[in-house]
Amino acid sequence: MKTEFRNFAHDDYQSVCQFLIKLNDESRQNINWNWARWEWMFFHPELDIESLDTIGLWFDDDEVVGLATYDHYNGEASLRH
Repeated sequence: MKTEFRNFAHDDYQSVCQFLIKLNDESRQNINWNWARWEWMFFHPELDIESLDTIGLWFDDDEVVGLATYDHYNGEASLRH
């Protein structure tokens, strides 16, 4: 299938969690940015929710295969593949 890009939508939350779980199961390289970090960021009271749609996701079929996100505040970036 063709890899497709789209901006994050609220219902993508669980797909991102699954992507990060899989990513960290395959390698310890991203141990400091795992599903727990995503969950902490997403539910933190100071999360910049106005910028959630700036998070980028790459999908292969309906599975997340890439993520470009900020951490807590827009302007701090993290890219995972």
